[in-house]
Amino acid sequence: VSGGEEKSCSLMGPFYEESQVLELEAEIVESEAAALKALDTTLHGQEVVTHEDYWVIIPPVEAGGAVEDRNLVEEKSEAKKLLRELQEQEIDSYIITDGDYQNGITLGVFSDAENTKKYQQKMIQMGYGVEVKRLPRKSKAFWLEISGNKKEGLQKLFTQHLKGENNSTTAVIKEINCSEPVVLGDVSSDVQ
Repeated sequence: VSGGEEKSCSLMGPFYEESQVLELEAEIVESEAAALKALDTTLHGQEVVTHEDYWVIIPPVEAGGAVEDRNLVEEKSEAKKLLRELQEQEIDSYIITDGDYQNGITLGVFSDAENTKKYQQKMIQMGYGVEVKRLPRKSKAFWLEISGNKKEGLQKLFTQHLKGENNSTTAVIKEINCSEPVVLGDVSSDVQ
């Protein structure tokens, strides 16, 4: 950067579809405004938790310790008895066939925390040792880093892009320090 002028940096995002951020980047590069054409852009992506689901289970009878150390034949027999008991009461349930909860019973995956809690309480009142496991659901969030000294028209272009068809993002422009590495976790927590 010549003449002692300090370089200015911004982040635009988050975008949850890569095509949206790539279109914006192309709009900046292909812009009629000479100032925008002189900007440098860098695409950043990161996995983010978008929501949580809740898995309701009855753990295996002999749970505890590594799967290799448990008596899986005995556990399977107990799981089948418990499954029959639950199904006789018309409770939707299945035996878990692998993983840490092998031979436990799954009672379903729920997306609403309040409904999950109510179901858990109902099953506990019926005498079942029910547990809820959180299942974070992730997707990729994209940010466009823009650096350069003259950003005239950038806000207008960004606003026009966000108003474009099929664009339902909550993206923002955030000023950042160009001399420090981009830490997206810090940025996304400010936005959400």
